[in-house]
Amino acid sequence: MESRCNSFSPNSNTPLLLLVDDIPENLKVLRGKISAFPCRLTFAMNGIQALERAKESLPDLILLDLMMPGMNGLEVCQKLKEDPSTADIPIIFLTASNDVSNLKQAFTVGASDYVTKPFRVEELIARITNHLELAKLRRQAQIKAQQESILRELVTEIHASLQLQQILATTVKNVRKLLGVDRIVIARYPSRKSPSIVASTDESLQNVYYPISPPSQLIPHICSTTQPENLTSSDRDWFQHCHIESEYRFPIVQDSKLWGMLLIHSSELKLNEIDFDLLDPVISQLIIAIQQSNLHYSLQLANAELTQLSNLDGLTKIANRRALDNYLDREYRRLQRDQQIISVIMIDIDHFKLYNDTYGHPQGDVCLISVAQVLRQSVSRSTDFVARYGGEEFAIILPNTDAPGAIHLAHQIQKNLANLNLEHTAHLSSSRVTLSIGIASMLPAVGSSSHDIILAADAALFQAKEQGRNCICCANAEMAQLLALNIEAGLERCDHDMSLYHELLDVFLQAHAKFEAHVQVALKTGDRDHFFYLVNILRGGANNIGAKTLEHLTITVERQLDVQGIDPENLEIHIANLTAELERVRYAIHAFKNSVVHLNDHVQLLS
Repeated sequence: MESRCNSFSPNSNTPLLLLVDDIPENLKVLRGKISAFPCRLTFAMNGIQALERAKESLPDLILLDLMMPGMNGLEVCQKLKEDPSTADIPIIFLTASNDVSNLKQAFTVGASDYVTKPFRVEELIARITNHLELAKLRRQAQIKAQQESILRELVTEIHASLQLQQILATTVKNVRKLLGVDRIVIARYPSRKSPSIVASTDESLQNVYYPISPPSQLIPHICSTTQPENLTSSDRDWFQHCHIESEYRFPIVQDSKLWGMLLIHSSELKLNEIDFDLLDPVISQLIIAIQQSNLHYSLQLANAELTQLSNLDGLTKIANRRALDNYLDREYRRLQRDQQIISVIMIDIDHFKLYNDTYGHPQGDVCLISVAQVLRQSVSRSTDFVARYGGEEFAIILPNTDAPGAIHLAHQIQKNLANLNLEHTAHLSSSRVTLSIGIASMLPAVGSSSHDIILAADAALFQAKEQGRNCICCANAEMAQLLALNIEAGLERCDHDMSLYHELLDVFLQAHAKFEAHVQVALKTGDRDHFFYLVNILRGGANNIGAKTLEHLTITVERQLDVQGIDPENLEIHIANLTAELERVRYAIHAFKNSVVHLNDHVQLLS
């Protein structure tokens, strides 16, 4: 049951009073007493009903009879104060008793005041007015404290990031919380592109075209369907797209220019009640944050440009030695994890000092630029990395490329350079500019570094120069040694008979082709003797071909097998290391044997 006092329309500005008394006549008397007071009324005739009505309607004030059958006023008051949703509602007790202990207990359970019966109208209305005003002030203070807390949080979060998208997302989220509206949107007005939504509490509007032209005056304003004469066709299309009837538009102005617009979607009634002065500090801080983000972005671009310049060779405009070292180290470690092959090509312009002495340093620079362009145009993959190594030397990093692939590219480079037909009359064996090329390919081993492959490629380049220049040398045999195979030690056991050494390598590959499978069978069946036999045979084979690391690991496993009560997990680790090293030895053998093939293709083998 709800009633209106006088002719006031029930709205949020007209207070709602809950009257609680178990006697209907008392409620009628009470209603008559306050008939002159502008309010809305709702009633309850017992404690249970009072709790239900209070929770349902959330009145601004409760007039509560102290003495009621069943649940009395003190119990009702206590339960109301225990419920967070009703705890702040002021309660005035109505009582015919002057018992001090009852009144004291009433204040103990949370009463705001009391009025004794029979009521004096002036006193009753004065107390109601007073407590409603106090409640209003408390609510305003709470709202203000809440708003200040949200503003502090908003400003802190805005300035916690230098990423523009994060700043805008934080802004719309907190402004919605601050104002308690349906939706917050930020539209961006870039100088050349069409305006679009760059942030919204509604994901469906993200990056949507915003069809509204920039306002003629940069002042906040409300657009609403209640004033259709002020709406453009674009406004109406936008309202229909968003399913709204009103929109508050707050310009975001930076350096006297429209940067964008903060848009608020809610009912027109709600928009008219909002204190939009709260947005002034928000927009001010947002503009500062946008400026900081733009500055940070400009700084990032400048740093990126500086980094690029610091990684470029000033003359040839290809990567310099610093960039080469960084790229090689990163790719080497990646391929080491993935157990994929890598190749490096080292290149030197033949007799370049004589070229400079003959044609002069400016023309020498032109020659360097031309060679750099040939190298850059010869590679085809984005992962192939061309750099000036220093002076007249260049290098190419080829991830996931084996020796034959690197040799093919080296031949292509020589062919492309020959097509340029660069004159070099001071050349000792040609009339044109030529290149000496050294190649190294390897499967990066655990414990090795990128420096190993550079050393091998550089050694191959040196060998190419020793062979008379204008040729390609491949360091596969050298890399086999770096990987797992001490070729010199193996040759010593064969009295330096290369053909016999090759036979030993073939025997080793054949004898241990299924080593891993045989080991697993021995472990599953628990055949310790057979397992020991397999490891022992592998040890002898490793010793014969010069696979020192593999030999050392077999000795470690044999020692583990001699220990009683061996830890199975520990043994598994040693076996895993052993089988991994065996795979490296197999690769090294193939690398060494295959390198011989290139001897007949004008490619010198470094051995």
